[in-house]
Amino acid sequence: MTSVAQQNAERFLAGRGLTLEDLKRFAPSLGRDECLLLVGPVTEGLANATSDIDLYYFGDGDLVGDSTLQLDDTGVLDVTFDDLGNEINVERWTPSSLQHVCRLMASSMEVLDAPQNSHGNAIEQDPRRLKMVHRVRNAVPLANPAVFERWRAAMHCERLHEHLSLLALLEYLALREDVFGELLDGEVESASWIARTMVAPSAIAALLHAAGLTNPSVKWHLKLLRRHQTDIGTDLVAHLIDFAAEGRDPDAAAIVRSFDEVLDPAASAVQSRLKAVRRAALAFGQTVRYTSTYRQAKKRVLKQLGGGLAVPVVA
Repeated sequence: MTSVAQQNAERFLAGRGLTLEDLKRFAPSLGRDECLLLVGPVTEGLANATSDIDLYYFGDGDLVGDSTLQLDDTGVLDVTFDDLGNEINVERWTPSSLQHVCRLMASSMEVLDAPQNSHGNAIEQDPRRLKMVHRVRNAVPLANPAVFERWRAAMHCERLHEHLSLLALLEYLALREDVFGELLDGEVESASWIARTMVAPSAIAALLHAAGLTNPSVKWHLKLLRRHQTDIGTDLVAHLIDFAAEGRDPDAAAIVRSFDEVLDPAASAVQSRLKAVRRAALAFGQTVRYTSTYRQAKKRVLKQLGGGLAVPVVA
């Protein structure tokens, strides 16, 4: 049966005058332990009229595109424009770099599964590597699918949503403390800015990942919230988008209410959906309800507001 990713890809490519088979010519000849993947928005149903076509080549060969960009010690990106004007990007990942990613993801799984015994295990946080694992999770193999499946399993792609949800939740909890620290200092405008531009996106990312979605790119998160609002919760999604997308004059009381009514419920939903994430966050001394620094700061802010000591707006 054709996967949803392949259906998305075939529909998009048909509009560009291409087929899946056509894409193979943009990569080098493959050895038996190498593979070629179609990845990115095209396979996820997120591509638009200006989207490029992204391929991953897992192997050691030289790329064959028009121009080459060295991304790091082993990563290389080739860019080619075909006769129809389509931009084709081919990114190479060597076996050694892939094995490194697999080791890092295995370490991250140990943190999720046994956080109390995770001393010395690192949580993978590199954006480029996590983007790659996400894309592999949603890829369409164009050649040597068995090789692709081996790499996909070794990267723990099926649990990537837990990993990303944990990272986003920890970021949310840390930034939440900054908001209340700014409120205590009377920096209401700064607190509002942090809440809208950083805290809300972290809460949204954690919630999307907890719902099983792994796209790490913030630019797609509003669209994904809308698409999955029935599963996530229509009212919660509406409140999150309303808070994050609409600018308002900063108001200390409104900022506090936003955590009680919108942001903390979103973060709590993450912990309810993914018990492993809650356990791992707790091992770091971080949960939505029991972060001591946040609770103390919030109590002081509420005392100021309740006592008529309105926190001044910074001009």
